[in-house]
Amino acid sequence: MLFKQFFEPDTSTFTYLLACEKTKQAVLIDTVESEVPIYLKELEAQGLKLVYTLETHVHADHVTGADTLRQKLGSKSVVHRDAGAMCGDLLVTDGVHIIVGTIDLEVRYTPGHTNGCISFFAGDRIFTGDSSGDWLYKALHKNGLASIPTSTSADDGQKLIDTRITCAVRCAPPDNKPSTEEKIQCSDYLINEIELLMPTARTFVALGSFAWSAIIKSLRALDHQIPTPTPKFGHGESFTFVGEDGTKRLVLGSYHPSQQNTFTGKLTEPMLNAVFKKAKSFK
Repeated sequence: MLFKQFFEPDTSTFTYLLACEKTKQAVLIDTVESEVPIYLKELEAQGLKLVYTLETHVHADHVTGADTLRQKLGSKSVVHRDAGAMCGDLLVTDGVHIIVGTIDLEVRYTPGHTNGCISFFAGDRIFTGDSSGDWLYKALHKNGLASIPTSTSADDGQKLIDTRITCAVRCAPPDNKPSTEEKIQCSDYLINEIELLMPTARTFVALGSFAWSAIIKSLRALDHQIPTPTPKFGHGESFTFVGEDGTKRLVLGSYHPSQQNTFTGKLTEPMLNAVFKKAKSFK
């Protein structure tokens, strides 16, 4: 089996090329639109025919390349049947086998990052897609903020404890890069949500620099006095502010548990646990 890994840093996406050496048939797992020219060059150099693009989950940073490759090469896209995507040519579920020459890819239903997450088993290798949700819920559970260490479906029994998870931008734009207009369109939702949470909220944890900036902008929009100069983001960085009710609150920063950070060791489980331990203990 021919195997090659690609990495697109802006979206923290790993893409995998698998090909049968005998038939020269190939698949690409989790493609990114901006990287299509690189895929095409590699396929041509190896003399390969792309048969399928496989998606571990339907987020824009993964599925944007599938349609372009379909148009250029006639490949078919494969997604889980519960992914909520009409763009898939083949809708699969647990136990389905995708045969590409001598390669047998078995589909395993592994919801978590999204309800339509799947993994692909090929021999002794497994291709899983994003695992940021796994890291997050494990850290929350370890610190008594979630009832179980995983979140696999809406009815899995997971209950957050004195905790709420929200997003600064409520969409998955192409290449996972929200435009200025999209950020502005979503900002009112975050501001309103924080305003409603303020009577009981004591700590805000920002996963990544974008979330850090969004929290600060939202708090200022609500006329809370944020320290000047504006606090800079960093893992473990923090600042406090006093709300109109006289209550001191804490804002904590953490590297996002994306694969780019966890695979490279920039973020470790102890580092993430330490942030949530501090968040819970703040009074």
